[in-house]
Amino acid sequence: MKTNFFIAVNLPKELKENLRKHQSYWPEIPAKWIDGKNLHLTLLFLGQLPDKKIEECKEIIKNITDQAKPLDLVIEEISYGPPNGYSFIWANVKKTKELVELRELLEEKIAKTKINDIKIEKEKNLPHITLARINQMEFRQIDPEERPEIKEKININVKIGSIELMESILKKTGSEYSVVETFKLKNI
Repeated sequence: MKTNFFIAVNLPKELKENLRKHQSYWPEIPAKWIDGKNLHLTLLFLGQLPDKKIEECKEIIKNITDQAKPLDLVIEEISYGPPNGYSFIWANVKKTKELVELRELLEEKIAKTKINDIKIEKEKNLPHITLARINQMEFRQIDPEERPEIKEKININVKIGSIELMESILKKTGSEYSVVETFKLKNI
């Protein structure tokens, strides 16, 4: 089994339930919908890490979160993702100054320690929550004129008080996510 690590916002239960309701709006789309308990916002993907590197990573995250303030997470719309593509259905998150700064700081500090080969892609980072993975073969068989339009404007704003180091274990049944450690955003 392959285990990958990532830093994420593990969404509050109420938000997961709200987003889960939206998943039922498009039953005709050939997609594998993400289980509500697995919905999260990835801040930084780390990949596979040995135990020593996991501990280094925890220390970096703790140092950053001790100085970081809780932040607002604003979900603006649900659409196909990535832009101009049909691979996923995303809940698009507003790129707030606080969210961008937190992600960039995590990326910078972890890249400096060479914990893993983090590729810094500031311009390409589009914060989103993956709601579904589209079955490309089946989706291509739908006449483009018949494909459901997904561009639902929503406005959900939640206060986030922590981030998590999470692991993803890839199994035959799909990815299984679990929280390795939670880090409170303490600077209130």
